Amino acid sequence: MSSTPGPPEGPPPQWPPPQGPPQGTPAPQGRRPPEPAPAHPSPQHPGAAHGYPGPYGYNPYVVPSPGDDPNRPGSRAWVEQRYGPVTDFSDRVLPRLIDQVLASVPTAILLTVGAVLFVVGLPDYEPCSYGSMTDCEVPGTGSSAMWITGIVLIAVSSLLIYVVWFWNRIWRVSRTGQSIGRRVTGLKVVNAADGGRPTLGAMVLRELLVLMLGIVDWIWMLFDADRRTLGDIVAKTAVVRTER
Repeated sequence: MSSTPGPPEGPPPQWPPPQGPPQGTPAPQGRRPPEPAPAHPSPQHPGAAHGYPGPYGYNPYVVPSPGDDPNRPGSRAWVEQRYGPVTDFSDRVLPRLIDQVLASVPTAILLTVGAVLFVVGLPDYEPCSYGSMTDCEVPGTGSSAMWITGIVLIAVSSLLIYVVWFWNRIWRVSRTGQSIGRRVTGLKVVNAADGGRPTLGAMVLRELLVLMLGIVDWIWMLFDADRRTLGDIVAKTAVVRTER
């Protein structure tokens, strides 16, 4: 009498069957296994490093500076993205010295010539008589035309420095954005919001503040996030590097 075969020994077959090559089998040629994603992706947006939004959100570990905000018109980041690198304190020293020399040299020349003419044109004096306590003018030793010319030149020299300063630092900048000193050193004054030339009125306010505050106006830019002097803030200007 034949016996009926029983079920095969071992676990039942899996359904559906497992997909893919078994473990240990090399990947097909021409294909590279996918690389794992980085645990801490680096931000690609330039503002993300300063705490501003990027593709991965905010950086909570860095306190943003107002000057780093590229979306605020007039900020240092706004100006540098559009009009050129913003100058720092040391960049402004040489052009300022050149402008001061340009205004001072003609003034010094006129003042010296005027003083010499004034002194030479004065008449000589000697005692009117032996033992006299009063002096009398020596005839023919003075020239009224010379000392009057000297007085005029001295008066003109005191005004010339302001005339040259106005022409160079105010009128010229409102037309070209550059004084002589800035032209030589490759700097330019621009409207911080739109990059245009500053207006004549804005430059008058700017230079008046410089004259009133002196070095305090410059020291301010050492602590300003946008590298502006107080004159820049009032006139809404920025000083950038440009081609000479």
